[in-house]
Amino acid sequence: MTPADHKTILLVEDNGIIALEQKKILQKHGFNVLSAQNGPEAILIIDTFPEIHLILMDINLGGGMDGTEAARRILDRHDLPLLFLSSHTEQEVIENTEQITSYGYVVKNSGERVLIASIKMAFKLFEARTVAKEREKALQQSEHRFRTSVENMLDCYGIYSAVRDGDGLIIDFRVEYVNRAACENNRMAPEDQIGRNVSELFPAHKTAGLFRDYCNVVENGTILKKESHEYVDVFAGTLRAGLYDIQAVKLGDGFVLSWRDVTTRKKAEELLKESEEKFSRAFHHSPTVFAINSSKSERFIDVNLQFLEMTGYTREEVIGKTTGEIGLFPIPEDKNSVMKKIQDNGAARGVEVHLKRKDGKMISGLFGAQRVTIGGEECWLTMMENITDRKQIENELRKRTDELQAILDNIPVMIARFDQNGHIRWVNRLWEQTLGRFPDENCLNALAGADHQDNHEGQNAADPMDTFSGMWRSLKTRACDGRPLYLSWKKVPLSDGSTIAIGIDSTDHKLVEDILKDLLVDR
Repeated sequence: MTPADHKTILLVEDNGIIALEQKKILQKHGFNVLSAQNGPEAILIIDTFPEIHLILMDINLGGGMDGTEAARRILDRHDLPLLFLSSHTEQEVIENTEQITSYGYVVKNSGERVLIASIKMAFKLFEARTVAKEREKALQQSEHRFRTSVENMLDCYGIYSAVRDGDGLIIDFRVEYVNRAACENNRMAPEDQIGRNVSELFPAHKTAGLFRDYCNVVENGTILKKESHEYVDVFAGTLRAGLYDIQAVKLGDGFVLSWRDVTTRKKAEELLKESEEKFSRAFHHSPTVFAINSSKSERFIDVNLQFLEMTGYTREEVIGKTTGEIGLFPIPEDKNSVMKKIQDNGAARGVEVHLKRKDGKMISGLFGAQRVTIGGEECWLTMMENITDRKQIENELRKRTDELQAILDNIPVMIARFDQNGHIRWVNRLWEQTLGRFPDENCLNALAGADHQDNHEGQNAADPMDTFSGMWRSLKTRACDGRPLYLSWKKVPLSDGSTIAIGIDSTDHKLVEDILKDLLVDR
């Protein structure tokens, strides 16, 4: 022991001379020494100076509290090595001190070497005890963490020990521990399982082959793993069947077992697989063009037969490529329009785009896209309706319509189309130039208010189209500039209930006819 250790010892001795001699010895060996003459003083010093490392306690402290009582009170509140120092050698006294502390008992006048050796041994014992306590505390903490973790596992967990016969053969397994999940699965409280044999609790273990598997784990150290193992047994009086993932590992002369009821998950997986198969069939055989792209990389993950037929590519030429790599969008604005709608709304619908086939031909289509999650990856499910033929027909129809409009606008005949209710829906250019009332319904009112030069059988003049149906009739009205007009009209009914009215300006002819009549009258 060296002064550098700076250990402090509390010397409790009622005899001043003995206390002085012992103090000198202790200081000689590098110890700091504090002194107390009685029990209460020793307790006060210990409570006041926490830096004390050992107590050297006399048993006889005069009147009042003796050393054993003082030691007991001190050790109730402080964890310190305490060494008794006494002249008593009676067995009864020594045994009494052993009940208080186990750091040693030194008989006075045993000599300096014995005293110092006993002190050193007390320090070593205390250090060893401290290490043991820390290990025990760590073990308790570890056990607490383990138990807390296991008790709160979602999986079932149990520990089982082998039950052997006189020949050492395993005849059963005893339940040593089961966690909360296992109790819930087994529908039994821990006290109804722990200490009992597995074959008693779950007879089907032997018939299902699990008992043989467990024996193999214990005897050979193999690890047992079973997935979706079908197990049928009676749980709390009820016959239950389920699928379980099971794992067993050897532990001493027994094993640790963990298991999980996967019945619901397997059913869900089967339903999901069935749903995926239905989706795959619908996807690949749909008459609609479908494709799936990764939203992150934009690469094609899958395409259906209609996509390949429309674009002229093979699957090998498309899968793993982007639309840019195969040149599918020749007009960048088309793709940008689709992408903007997806970013703004999460989907795009009815966007007209132009695509380029492998052979270079252009395709027109209505494009749509929807964000979906497939296999945990965010993707776009894209679809397109090929409207190339429809666009060609529309363009051809527009061309023919323009041609017909040009013809109708340049023939010397007025033409108008009336709907089922007699309202004007379209007129040609000569109609506008002559009557100047397009598309106003007043034009029809003007016709209805005109003078009938040939009112057939007194028909109502307010319904001129009915009046003129099927034959030519004459009608007098006025142009937009106020001049009188003589018109010849004929109505042609169409299959949808609408009507085409054809009119000829016969004003000049009527004026010549009137002049000739006047000349004949004058003669």
